Amino acid sequence: MAATNYKRMEPINRTRATRTTRVEAYDALRASIISLQRTPGQRLSEAELARELGVSRTPVREAIIQLRAEGLVEVAPQLGSFVSKISLRSVREAQFAREALECAAVRVAAERIDVAAAGRLHQNLASQRAAQASGDLEQFYRLDEEFHRELVATSGYPGISELLDRSRAHLNRVRRLSLPVPDVIEELIDQHSLVVDALERHHADEAEAALRHHLRGVYRVLEPLRDAHPDYFVWSGDGANGDPGRLGSE
Repeated sequence: MAATNYKRMEPINRTRATRTTRVEAYDALRASIISLQRTPGQRLSEAELARELGVSRTPVREAIIQLRAEGLVEVAPQLGSFVSKISLRSVREAQFAREALECAAVRVAAERIDVAAAGRLHQNLASQRAAQASGDLEQFYRLDEEFHRELVATSGYPGISELLDRSRAHLNRVRRLSLPVPDVIEELIDQHSLVVDALERHHADEAEAALRHHLRGVYRVLEPLRDAHPDYFVWSGDGANGDPGRLGSE
């Protein structure tokens, strides 16, 4: 259940506008944190990040400030900036919001789905299986994200995905951390398939139930992941001794 090995970020094209450079520095650093290329607790050096991205330190500093506001970076006085640990409380809150909005959207999608939307979902499923066969975890994660965006878009409310995106950074790190666990990807694909099957039959209750079970899978892996990577997690709550108690429920 080890995290992805560290990979260097791609240099940013410095011929672009200053604002774009700032945005791309932020996007690149955020993606490296979500993908666990930079692990919880890892120190962030502005100078090293600037060299890696091929930019000045200013856009890197601004990216770190923005990521700190999102809870993905912590700044320790006189020590520097560090990738924040995964907040179990934030995971639970993001999961609650995601379940509420996506399950509501999938009910509408069951009424609105057409041949074209079904075709896109099936093509995504085929690509997921190909990524599983090749062992490409990063590609599978991207396809998983695309699958859920397509589900929501089928409801006619694609903005829901954008609404959720910035609030579930800690949750997404858990999802990415779970992918190397044996059988997880196969289970995810099977669950995706059940949702699509219910949608094609325009059965809203089944689609919602299948999606809810799928989304709550994070609770089934959360405690084993915390036990396997204790240095990656923090409760960030008010419980005695930092104990979150029940992390979720099936």
